[in-house]
Amino acid sequence: MLIYDGHPNLHCVDVSVLGWWGEGGNVNGGEGFRQATNRLIDVYLRSFKKTPLVALINGYQSTYATSKGTGWRADSFGDVSSWRSGSNTDEQRWNHMFDYYPMRVCEAKAQESWRDRPVIMECGWVPRMWFNEGFDFDWIVRQGLYPRQPSRLLIKPLRRRPAAPC
Repeated sequence: MLIYDGHPNLHCVDVSVLGWWGEGGNVNGGEGFRQATNRLIDVYLRSFKKTPLVALINGYQSTYATSKGTGWRADSFGDVSSWRSGSNTDEQRWNHMFDYYPMRVCEAKAQESWRDRPVIMECGWVPRMWFNEGFDFDWIVRQGLYPRQPSRLLIKPLRRRPAAPC
């Protein structure tokens, strides 16, 4: 791995830990194996001193990694799916953009990461699907254009429920 550290064609490296797809064990994000998660992240940190690292904003792995100076990455940017189709309960209305990202960014204390580390939003589905499903395409795109205002990006969008402050 050291031959790639600082390579001009490498923007950043995604910290892959245990579990499916290397994302820390689905929704647990390394909770069940904190010591192993710490060791793996520490190996990345020792191996990549010049190339920035990002960790999935998922559970314990993101809390530990961002506390050590990594950036973060979010899956399913654009997921506002539960606001359609007449969902009635909070559980039915859950989605990444309104619920998961604000909670995880706050828990990881990563609100200011954008200032000196990469913050990557991995698109959920494809924009054509957002359009076909009736999602507010323009609103979703605008959320990605506020890198200097992360609280606005993840905490104050057009919500139907009040957002929990960090």
